[in-house]
Amino acid sequence: MHPRYTVAAALSAALLALAVPPHADASAPPNALTIDSVGRLAEGGSILLSGTYRCGGPALTGPVMIGSTLVQGGERQSIGGTIGAVCDGRSHRWANVERAPESGEGTRFGAGAARVEGTLLRLESVSGLPLPQVLVAEERAITLVSEATD
Repeated sequence: MHPRYTVAAALSAALLALAVPPHADASAPPNALTIDSVGRLAEGGSILLSGTYRCGGPALTGPVMIGSTLVQGGERQSIGGTIGAVCDGRSHRWANVERAPESGEGTRFGAGAARVEGTLLRLESVSGLPLPQVLVAEERAITLVSEATD
């Protein structure tokens, strides 16, 4: 290859590298949500779901919360909601607790296989009206374990 073409190609590659900006959020940690593989069903009918979350970046403003929904058989129930998640780019534990509503035959949920849907969301104020913005949504098969004592 002619030396002049080699220099021109190298110069073009260098200019192209400078012209393409790096990913805008390269320094911001990614948002993440995990759901523990085991949920707890207490004797009084309370259900505990838990896991970890991570959110952050200086541009992340407004309250951040973690919602969870338990699904088992044909039943579906929102289980608590963690409000005021700390968004500092580090992993933190979350836990949501809710008393399961009862049917005529006791609680609607029992020990065994279930599914949890988790959402990390931020309330963003638009013209004074808080609107939810989903940061991360996850779903996981879990096992509900009864902690009832005999």
